[in-house]
Amino acid sequence: MNKLFNMKMVDSTSMAEHLNNLNTITSHLCHIGIKFNDKIRNLLLLSSLPKRWPNYCGE
Repeated sequence: MNKLFNMKMVDSTSMAEHLNNLNTITSHLCHIGIKFNDKIRNLLLLSSLPKRWPNYCGE
């Protein structure tokens, strides 16, 4: 879980690859009984994006 919560997207990684990495980790955790709802998955994705990405969260 530490890897998931500390994951950050790097410039050399495409968004598709980054999403695949996130989904792979959450799938592995799901297989051992740790589940994430869509809101948590969204928060994990948003927190993993670099600061240079625009803020897509509504205000």
